[in-house]
Amino acid sequence: MGAVYLSDSDINSIIKNYVNSLDGQSSLEKNGLTLSGYSELEMTALAEELLNDIINAYFGILKETKKYFNVDAVKIGNARKLKNGWKLIISFPDKILSRKSLNRVDGKGFINEAGVYDIFGLFTQGYTARKPVYGYWWDNEANDGERETGLVKSLTHRAANPFIINAVNEFRNRHPGIEVTLPSGWVL
Repeated sequence: MGAVYLSDSDINSIIKNYVNSLDGQSSLEKNGLTLSGYSELEMTALAEELLNDIINAYFGILKETKKYFNVDAVKIGNARKLKNGWKLIISFPDKILSRKSLNRVDGKGFINEAGVYDIFGLFTQGYTARKPVYGYWWDNEANDGERETGLVKSLTHRAANPFIINAVNEFRNRHPGIEVTLPSGWVL
């Protein structure tokens, strides 16, 4: 009686061909899996984990002792099945990424009416200003948005900080095969 020996590469090739076939796709789908190996429920849990990693990375770079971010406003969309896996969108609304500008010392409005559009992008990209400005920083946790902190002097330089991509890379190391796409301003 003869024997058939299969190498690791032979077995991997057979498995790959099967999961890419219609029968293989159907079998995976019946079991709630995709080529990523994660179920819809697992992908949603992973999205929540990534969200927490990003928020914790943001808190890690703040110098303030009182750290606040309206995590409840961040939305994790429904998992959408793709050919080779799942797609989930974690949505950070503009309102929670924006920050008001310093209030003028003389009380006549804001130093910059627009404020900051994307605090994550600002901290990621860094900035250089010609000179510092002085004013009162608005406490974003206040329900009415009107509570002020003490007088502050703005920074004239903030170095670029890859805090988000570092958090994402750590996440990818824990969960190989998960693809994460970030807004361009959050990547150096």
